[in-house]
Amino acid sequence: MSTRGLLAEMQANSSVYLTQMAAKLDTDHERQWLDAALQGALSILQDRMAEQDMLRRPSRAGRRGMEILLKGHRLLKLRMDANRNHPRAHLHIDYHHSKHMASYAIDNSELLAGDGSYDRVVKPWIAEHQANLMQVWRGLRANGVDDAIVAELRGSTL
Repeated sequence: MSTRGLLAEMQANSSVYLTQMAAKLDTDHERQWLDAALQGALSILQDRMAEQDMLRRPSRAGRRGMEILLKGHRLLKLRMDANRNHPRAHLHIDYHHSKHMASYAIDNSELLAGDGSYDRVVKPWIAEHQANLMQVWRGLRANGVDDAIVAELRGSTL
């Protein structure tokens, strides 16, 4: 398969979809926000994490010369556990095969638990989308939703 064909297949298999959580939110405004803002925002985060993965991988070119680098997008889930036992607004990130890879506070992007190897891309992303993430957190708390998958991006197949 050509590089162009492989890239097209990767893009097709990385389609974004939202989970059933949207039906539990209170207003049409919140549902529209999930469809537009979060979908695009999470796609950006997935792309930045894929870039970091690609650049960390050891080179296989050796003495043979050039190596073609392909950025593979991996499964990415954004979860929020907004039950009353968790007063601080936070989110959980599942990435690739790592369920609960890391947890971050929404107010200051602090790593609360887990692997900090993606801090360089996750922390600025949270800061950039803090207002919208807080809106979702408040909506979940108001509706009594525990441990909701807010959004999920499928990975590409390489």
